[in-house]
Amino acid sequence: MFVHCSELNELGIGIDFRSLKNALADVIKDLDHSDLNLVFDPIKQNPSSENIARYIFKKISALLNTGKCRVVRVAVSETPGNTAAYFE
Repeated sequence: MFVHCSELNELGIGIDFRSLKNALADVIKDLDHSDLNLVFDPIKQNPSSENIARYIFKKISALLNTGKCRVVRVAVSETPGNTAAYFE
């Protein structure tokens, strides 16, 4: 996941990695060890890596985007060397 922050706080931090980790854990809890077809069928999408990246991007953006920071890219790896990314 890539996050763009327009400014840093007084400690020189754009966004706390703990916030990123917690938001990502919240988003992927429905995907981890799940039948992805059951997650993606209701939204009429194939659970491809590309669609998974878009799903995570949309969900995590809703949690993290502020006036100062925004998610700009999410990458999902199927295997080492095979990665799909989604960005807007």
